[in-house]
Amino acid sequence: VYEIQKTEYGISQKAALKVISIPRSEEEKRSVHMMTGEDTRRYFQGYVDTLLREVKVMKDLKGQTNLVSLEEFSVIEHEDDVRWDILIRMELLKPLEEYVNGILPISGRDLSNNYNTAVLFPDDTYVKGENGAWKEVQTAAGRMERKGKIISNFVFRLGIDMCNALRICHDKGIIHRDIKPSNIFVNENDDFKLGDFGISRILESASQATVTMKQGTPAYMSPEVYKGNRPDFRSDLYSLGLTLYWYLNDRRLPFEPDGSMTPYDIEKAMACRMEKDREIPLPKYGADELKSVVLKAISY
Repeated sequence: VYEIQKTEYGISQKAALKVISIPRSEEEKRSVHMMTGEDTRRYFQGYVDTLLREVKVMKDLKGQTNLVSLEEFSVIEHEDDVRWDILIRMELLKPLEEYVNGILPISGRDLSNNYNTAVLFPDDTYVKGENGAWKEVQTAAGRMERKGKIISNFVFRLGIDMCNALRICHDKGIIHRDIKPSNIFVNENDDFKLGDFGISRILESASQATVTMKQGTPAYMSPEVYKGNRPDFRSDLYSLGLTLYWYLNDRRLPFEPDGSMTPYDIEKAMACRMEKDREIPLPKYGADELKSVVLKAISY
């Protein structure tokens, strides 16, 4: 993804340009041919068509407050090679994690270095020094309480905006199927916006000959998808619930241990979560009402 700028009549407009190539490499092309035996152009053309349907869905949803606005797109087909370049111009937004790192205290980081913290919850626990910097005068217990308030405030706003995004999609019969932090963005007004709409998933499917060697399963997958069933609207709500839980639980999904994690730890946590009627542990932060809503979204 590139940041681009257009200047016309003295007015400059910035946007994001996403460049997608199918196939993504010569190795991918060779692997698909070796493992499927299909004609490579016909094979990848199918995924190009599927991706363009997803792009057109995004185009149709343009202008909605909590959905990424796609402005225009173009497809370049290379006649002398099995390759397509798809250019998508979208509104320029900040990735959710970049935004979060600016407002949430990270484990081990002093809150006094986080100016936005003081802006969100100004009170006498912060003193402004001579140099203009905010100095924290809280106890350790006070810091934990303050961190919980900041996280709850953020998750509450994120949940409302994403529920609005899903309401718009579901009213139109659209299932997103890939809700996770990396597919959520923030504009200059602090509105949270849902994007991607399965583009990454389609690209992964198109390169199945190379990704089959990878280990692990998608972290935000709902139980029915995990078991190979078709997703429905509830699958989106489940994935959103996991996203909210992740932030309320210090960036840990259910059953993931504190400290460093191995691939085995991640797989074990996933397996525990997929057990029917298994009680999900409460997240670390959040009011009881907020925790209850999140746990209900990921109940199974």
